[in-house]
Amino acid sequence: MKILCLVGRSGSGKTNVLERWLEFLRGRGWRVGVLKHSHHPLPAEPAHKDSARLDGVFTGLAAADGLQLRGEHDWVEWANWLSQRVDLLLVEGGKSSPFPKIEVVRGQDPMMQESALLATIGDRLGALPCLPLEDPEAWTAFYTREASRNKDWSALPKFNS
Repeated sequence: MKILCLVGRSGSGKTNVLERWLEFLRGRGWRVGVLKHSHHPLPAEPAHKDSARLDGVFTGLAAADGLQLRGEHDWVEWANWLSQRVDLLLVEGGKSSPFPKIEVVRGQDPMMQESALLATIGDRLGALPCLPLEDPEAWTAFYTREASRNKDWSALPKFNS
């Protein structure tokens, strides 16, 4: 299994990208899992907020398809569990994780250093590849190329708890 983190500032469009990419990949037969991670506890959100929308994405799916972790859960353990059930785990968040990251940048200053990213989706950041905001086919082609060059992405790191 491969893991890719979608990072970005609040309001950048991470959830929109995640929803669109999930639909695109599943439509092409990929087994894709989704995980939302935050370093701090998140309150229950109103229906129009992103976390509530992700809950809607998970509705009707097998439990292995998606999780939202709030607070200090060991999301790497959950990733290990999901890894037995999916080909790709898309994580919304995980900016401090060791996993590959793409930042969604849209009209805001970037959150991450260029050196910590594979690419951006939306606005260009320095010399990084910049993928179009509305093109999950381009995101998939880019990620597939990068993943084929980096076979070690399939291994989950071991952390000391």
